[in-house]
Amino acid sequence: MAKKTRTELDMESGQNNQGTVWRFGAAALHVSSRELFVAGQKIDLEPKPLDLLFLLLSQPGTLLSKETLFAEIWAGRIVTDSVLTRCVAKLRQALGAEQERIETVHGYGYRFKGEVARESTPEAGRESAGHPTPAPVAELPDAMPEVGQ
Repeated sequence: MAKKTRTELDMESGQNNQGTVWRFGAAALHVSSRELFVAGQKIDLEPKPLDLLFLLLSQPGTLLSKETLFAEIWAGRIVTDSVLTRCVAKLRQALGAEQERIETVHGYGYRFKGEVARESTPEAGRESAGHPTPAPVAELPDAMPEVGQ
């Protein structure tokens, strides 16, 4: 199993993000369940673009350098600018009409523009977004077998 990045660990941290929902425009990121909703519709998104969104939302208005994003999202792995560019493109596609909130500062990095609201209640807005609160999930073992084993 691959080592988790700091961003993945921050998103999974029960003490900091249990029930946290980041809202912006018509979108909401449910941190503990790693679910993104845009205009009330659940959007399937790969882990790295979700990690990128979490980082941008946690520091709205702050210009995050490519180096910071590489260190936080890919933690020590050697990646190229094109990997980050594809990650941003996937995130923008998932956000639809909200994609203009991700600003590119060419040659340097990215910034999240606009108002962000952070809700921290256990059921933080799932019912108000038209989504019932899910039943508790059984705890999974710490180590999961790799695909194909």
